[in-house]
Amino acid sequence: MRLLVVRHGESTNNVVMEAIFDRKDLSPQEADRLWLESRTSDPDLSDIGQREAQDFGSYYARMFKASGARPRVYVSPFLRTLGTAKPLCEAMGVGAIVQPDIYETGGVFTTDLKTKARSGPGKNLSAAEISRIFPSYDVSRLRPEGQWYTGGFETQIEARARAARVAQWLRSAALHQEVGDDVMVMVVHASFISMLFAELLRGEAEQILHGCTGAVMPNTGTTLMEMQSEGTVTVHWMGGLDHVSPLRAQESIVSTFKKTGSAAKAREARIKVITQGGAGAARTDTATARI
Repeated sequence: MRLLVVRHGESTNNVVMEAIFDRKDLSPQEADRLWLESRTSDPDLSDIGQREAQDFGSYYARMFKASGARPRVYVSPFLRTLGTAKPLCEAMGVGAIVQPDIYETGGVFTTDLKTKARSGPGKNLSAAEISRIFPSYDVSRLRPEGQWYTGGFETQIEARARAARVAQWLRSAALHQEVGDDVMVMVVHASFISMLFAELLRGEAEQILHGCTGAVMPNTGTTLMEMQSEGTVTVHWMGGLDHVSPLRAQESIVSTFKKTGSAAKAREARIKVITQGGAGAARTDTATARI
């Protein structure tokens, strides 16, 4: 089974967080407090995020059509992932399956500003609301009444256990039969991708990737894998930004590294993108062949 994992486009929370933590007039404690006051539990895509989603959808629709393959799209129920999948679905004339267990680590949560204790659920959409906003999406796997997420704040232990269950599902014969000859496209979140890849890529690969996936998975970054039901995983690429311009790819990668506090990695990423001259032209044939 071929699996294309995609991180969502830039969200309004991403914009708010970067603006707050870039401020030099705030102490770490003040910045943290302002961030907790400003974040929303289920943010939409920003204007840039919408353009990123459009770039992703247009590019990969061309790749699918050129290869004769069809995407089978599975999407997290968060608003930012639902919106990221939409341009691809529209361009290919397909719907998306809203998969309830591939949401971001922590779930939909709120934070008490005094104690900083996190709890849930925060405000999120119901299946009916998702269906109204995205009429081509299949919401039958969500709970039929009320918000799709009703739990509390998900701990790291709980999130890792969920990632292990999703990894098992990705290896299952039932899913491989469901996807068939299509390419499974899974639109998800950076922290969950990190945990999921740690489950899928064991041994040496896990040691290389664990804890750094967020740094190599910028907004709408893609990873293409081939999965066998017995557990063998082949990774063709990770963190791909073929669908954006070289300058936008550079800005996205550098912004992601900037959030990790790694100036050296940011410089390395900038050099890599510039010398490639934009991965889109360099890897189009490869992407078509493998998809």
